[in-house]
Amino acid sequence: MDYSSLNHLTLVSPAVSGFLTLYFLQHGKYRRNLWLCFATAILTLTLLVRHLFEIQSAALPYVPFLLFPLTCLIGPALHRYVGLTLGSITRGPLLCGLVLGLFAFCTHLIVFINLPEARSPEKIVNQAGLLGLYTSFYLAAVTAIQLVYFAAAGVALYRNSSSLDNPVAKWCWLLIAAFSAYFLSYFLFGTLTVLNIIPIPAHFLEVILAVAVLFGMLHYLMSNPDVLRERSESTRYAKQSLTSDQATEYRNRLESYMETAKPYLQEEIGLNRLAELTEIPPHHLSMVINTELSMNFFAFINEYRVKEARKLIENPERKDHTLLAIAFEAGFQSKASFNAAFKKHTGMAPGEYRRRLDSPSDLQ
Repeated sequence: MDYSSLNHLTLVSPAVSGFLTLYFLQHGKYRRNLWLCFATAILTLTLLVRHLFEIQSAALPYVPFLLFPLTCLIGPALHRYVGLTLGSITRGPLLCGLVLGLFAFCTHLIVFINLPEARSPEKIVNQAGLLGLYTSFYLAAVTAIQLVYFAAAGVALYRNSSSLDNPVAKWCWLLIAAFSAYFLSYFLFGTLTVLNIIPIPAHFLEVILAVAVLFGMLHYLMSNPDVLRERSESTRYAKQSLTSDQATEYRNRLESYMETAKPYLQEEIGLNRLAELTEIPPHHLSMVINTELSMNFFAFINEYRVKEARKLIENPERKDHTLLAIAFEAGFQSKASFNAAFKKHTGMAPGEYRRRLDSPSDLQ
């Protein structure tokens, strides 16, 4: 493939990615889609940088100040999107992404000041010497970190996919696979470029892979446009058969098991695992929680965890225990999720609740 053909091809993938970004933004009234819009917007920027390499743009020395920090946020954004789709919100991954982004910015600032090659567009394109080593380290680090986020999103999806419509679950799996494939190719071809195995910054195989992945996402969206929309519970379960007596029996069995076995104390409890423990089909368990109890799975679990945390806080023998220790003992995985759930159910933060224990009237 000649230079001019590749030059034009490097514009196709950011064009498709940009279209997807605008499409997700159009569905921004559903908040989770804004996170997907954010992730694809950053992806569009990284794909445009490929073109800047091709034309050896004078802007190349300054691009990493924006690109490196933002790339650290793709994984957290996709993780948040999957979490919101499942009905769970965890702020930890996003905060970690922001910290890593700030670190990436500061690191590149130091490199930019102390390494003359980092200020030369020609040498940036050639990726020689220390600049090549720096780029290799960045590619390896950012790829590994983003794959951890994608894996975490995949684990959450695997454990709770029964609570989703099949097209929505497939869409989430497609997103995880697509972004994982992109970052792996990003690392592979970038490293081969640094090692001078590939003579050009944007190898045509990488560009073709990016275009194929993006068109795959676009094709699935066009075939299943409802995956970006919220569905009412009555519509969602319209085709599932569960009589009123069955629903009542399942609800009683579930509530009894939650009180006696306390499965919510397990940090990694998911819908599929709870269905296995209660011997209730996963789709029926999801239906009972959503329609009979009017909440999603994570809100259901957190309700029991908050009740457990309140008991522990009120226990005089736990007076010297930290709130974080109590959170972990009650089944929460992070301080942020504990504080958010506790405040949602009690109207106050855990620390305030503990301080006001001496005034029982204030806790009513």
